[in-house]
Amino acid sequence: MFIIKTNTETDSYIGGLPVVPKGTSLPKSESGIPLTFFFTVKLPKNHKFFGYTLSFFSATGEFDENLSIPEMITTELKNAIIPSGFLKQYQKLFKVFFFKSETATTLEEVSNIKLQHLDFSDQETGDVFGWAGTSPKWVLEDESPSSYEGQPISFLLQVKNEQTFEILDTAPPQKEINIFGGEKDRKKRNYFFFNENEVFFFGRPSEKPDDNVYIITQCE
Repeated sequence: MFIIKTNTETDSYIGGLPVVPKGTSLPKSESGIPLTFFFTVKLPKNHKFFGYTLSFFSATGEFDENLSIPEMITTELKNAIIPSGFLKQYQKLFKVFFFKSETATTLEEVSNIKLQHLDFSDQETGDVFGWAGTSPKWVLEDESPSSYEGQPISFLLQVKNEQTFEILDTAPPQKEINIFGGEKDRKKRNYFFFNENEVFFFGRPSEKPDDNVYIITQCE
């Protein structure tokens, strides 16, 4: 099923108030800078993981060329067994939570990204944000992982490439790479993550909501 942008109020949305597991505060990067809330998706009834929610945060106030996409494992990607602890350790400039929707809580720290609601559709109509079907729509070859810490890891959703996110008038500019490999203020008044690549989220239900999602990106 497609994830589409909608004007109807829903439980899935971009920007606005962050949704996190109960007892969780606004996440920060390794350097202690608060991460920006990008989106939350409450998986629908016909999804394998109905009853679960995925929320994603990423750095906009700092930039590291070596961390512009998620760190990759060093083995063959297809059917990979992800090393123990990797899914928590690789979240240096982003944070992803996958948790039971019944444990969700809303934080008061409003995102610098404008609110945009999301819905699900069997048809590829309107402004498509992503895909949450039974299997990924790969841009390149199949790179589905196999398991993590002895448990199977399955496809959750993907975000379509070339996504940019409208920001509030008061939002600071995003940091991005300069010609010397350092960082500069982005001139465009929007945010992005992972170089605007196609982004694939795989996960598993567990009691550790910040240690159960594997992210991989692809681009043509």
